[in-house]
Amino acid sequence: MNTLEMIRTELHAKVDDLVSKEFEKLKGREWYPCDGDVYFFVTAEGRVLSTHYKGNHIDAERKAVGSMIRTEKDAAKHLEALKVIAELRAYPSRKAFVADEDNYGLSIITKPGRVHASSWKNISGGWQSIYFSSEDAAQSAINTVGEARILAAANWLSSRI
Repeated sequence: MNTLEMIRTELHAKVDDLVSKEFEKLKGREWYPCDGDVYFFVTAEGRVLSTHYKGNHIDAERKAVGSMIRTEKDAAKHLEALKVIAELRAYPSRKAFVADEDNYGLSIITKPGRVHASSWKNISGGWQSIYFSSEDAAQSAINTVGEARILAAANWLSSRI
């Protein structure tokens, strides 16, 4: 191998290393489409649709509300999380947070993967700020909506932060 080939080989190795390091830095960052990329979004009617990114105000609005999603599968997870929140918010014994009163909300314990009713008096701390009139009502909401669905929604939403 002559000197020029050695320099070329060494330069290619350094460029590959640099690109690999930069890629590792970017891996954990939130995805953002480029002009023409396809992305998925959830409509107000609860449908998953796709469109091409154009960089216009509609794209910006979808991004602002968290409805600019890379894959159809992830958009379906997002829709399911929104449905879980809507079901909990529509639960009959739901109430607004009131200081100095018992406010029964949902606590998410990711390991071992449990949802349980907890009481807050002076600090709003329930998952998604959804509160119920009693511990039994909160537990009933968990049972009705489904602990597994609530956990999946909580995990999906926390992965998007």
